[in-house]
Amino acid sequence: MSFGFFLMAGLGVGAVSALLTWSLPLSDEARLGAAVGTVLATVSGVIALWLKKWTMGQEGSWAMKSGLLAMAIIFGLRVIVVLTGMLGVQRQGGDRMGFVVAFFAIYLVQQTLEVSYVHLEQKRQTGTAYGA
Repeated sequence: MSFGFFLMAGLGVGAVSALLTWSLPLSDEARLGAAVGTVLATVSGVIALWLKKWTMGQEGSWAMKSGLLAMAIIFGLRVIVVLTGMLGVQRQGGDRMGFVVAFFAIYLVQQTLEVSYVHLEQKRQTGTAYGA
């Protein structure tokens, strides 16, 4: 599995969430919150996956430092995205709970994809067989 697989899987999760947002019988307020949560979680997930791909390409002592830096950047980005997303949804009359549910449902799946990508890439770079 390549980076493209994980990228497409992350985007696919966002697409499924968008379909659910528009097909479930939600109030307009909840739908707005869920739609914003879906978009922001998907975009932040793509950025997170790309940063993890970049760190996997580093060598030497910079590899560990860049990995830790990327984790801090991703965490900070997601904190800012959640806070500003909730404030923005509230100002537009949307439901903050819809935002939170959509954002973190996607985040949970994307986090799994990110960890899986890093694990598989590390095995590929060290030449160890998957599961060994």
